[in-house]
Amino acid sequence: MRSRFGAVLAAAFVGAAAHAGDGVIEINQTKALAGGVNTCDTPGFPVTICDKGSYLLTSDLVRNGSAVPDIVVSIGVPDVTLDLGGHGVFGDNVCQTGGTFWPMSCAYSGTAWGAIYGLQRTTVRNGRVAGNAGGVSVGDGSTVRDLIVSGNGGTGLAVGTRSIVSRVTVTGNLGHGVFCWGACALEEVVVNNNQANGIELLGPGSVRRATASRNGGAGIHSAGGAQISHFSSLSNGHQGVVAGDGTVVSFGSIRDSGWADQTACGLEASGGAGYHGVVITSNWGTNPATVCNTGAVNLGGNACQAGACP
Repeated sequence: MRSRFGAVLAAAFVGAAAHAGDGVIEINQTKALAGGVNTCDTPGFPVTICDKGSYLLTSDLVRNGSAVPDIVVSIGVPDVTLDLGGHGVFGDNVCQTGGTFWPMSCAYSGTAWGAIYGLQRTTVRNGRVAGNAGGVSVGDGSTVRDLIVSGNGGTGLAVGTRSIVSRVTVTGNLGHGVFCWGACALEEVVVNNNQANGIELLGPGSVRRATASRNGGAGIHSAGGAQISHFSSLSNGHQGVVAGDGTVVSFGSIRDSGWADQTACGLEASGGAGYHGVVITSNWGTNPATVCNTGAVNLGGNACQAGACP
């Protein structure tokens, strides 16, 4: 039986395919190997997109024998929409997971690029990206939604400033789960079993309705001025949440932090970051503090297992 997510992707594909003739350019494995998707596109991978517009996958794209940079679709102009149509962009990368739950090594790793690489205002949606040297990397003002990104040898999803990420699952990547350069809006994001931080947010932005579990670093790591709300952070290797100057952390749970860093606390807050309506329990390490750093401001309604919340 197909999963609910698979059914949603299939429905999205049918809707997109119905409009494939309305200026939408189709891409499939045969076209990718033959070349000519755009005038700049040569045979084989990567598929190169050099014209603005909308593109639709009508089959999986499979690139075996990965090389660095492992780009399967290279988008060289802004303002492009790539709809995976319920299909996937796959490589043959294999990652080895240790007893710490996250990948310890991958056959292909270390690339700074994603299997899908785009510039400003790129939209990527409706499919899966797995088994490549990197996941998805797009520029400022981009939109990424309805994706599963897994088993890649670098960061799963990297987006530029002012980008929107929604309804994505990022799991088992040899890097951060989701990395944003700042001022991003993340909603309905699941990040688990990534080697580094589950979510890395540089600069102001928002994380809402996120689940971060069993990542090697912090579950959610944010710089100053962020909003983190309605979240769950469970069994991450370092802190459950790191909140920078001026960040507000609200309505969430942090549990079982510190698998990899025995000194980690549940919530590390600095520079007057505030927390409200947060339940923090059960660190694994030697640090009994549920909240550390004296810069944290208790805004009320919190519960801390080690005693009164500071």
